[in-house]
Amino acid sequence: MILQFRTKLDRNGNCKYIGIDTGAECYATQYSGWVPRAFAEIKMEDYYELIEQCKRNGFKEVDRMS
Repeated sequence: MILQFRTKLDRNGNCKYIGIDTGAECYATQYSGWVPRAFAEIKMEDYYELIEQCKRNGFKEVDRMS
């Protein structure tokens, strides 16, 4: 299962992305193309917490998720 989240847009109209593939035990902070607004929106502190939890649980960081 792939879980995909984004943060709120900043003043410049940018957001951060995280995709987590639970089956392959990997995660990515890059997305191919524009990040859709359909992804669940999370707070910045939750974004960084998800990255830390992935690292703690042995998930590998991959280049991109599409």
